Amino acid sequence: MNDKQFSKLIERLDKIEALLLNIQPKKRPRQTKIVDTRTLQEQMEPFRTQYASSLLREFWLYWSQKTISGKERWQLERVFDVPKRLETWKRKEEKWQWEREQREALKKVDEKPSRRMRESGRIVL
Repeated sequence: MNDKQFSKLIERLDKIEALLLNIQPKKRPRQTKIVDTRTLQEQMEPFRTQYASSLLREFWLYWSQKTISGKERWQLERVFDVPKRLETWKRKEEKWQWEREQREALKKVDEKPSRRMRESGRIVL
């Protein structure tokens, strides 16, 4: 490689370097968070007739817990859509109720002495 070719190569490299330095990463536009200024109770008001008061109370007690920063738990969520959260809460509440009933039934079965123990008249611990 002679001096002329070498100088052209250096020029090209300088141009490439300049182009690379001018390229800036594309910034994604920030998504604005839609902030609802109403309290959780105000947002839950339209659902008073749709859901049982006990379910609404448990939902409110859980999501209105204050954190160290003074915000309520629901305010820390990135997305908090009350109708969808209530729907999910109800669905899970039914599942939890079924599980509670199963646990209670198992406790009752476990508490009953077995037939063999009852027939012998003694209970072994």
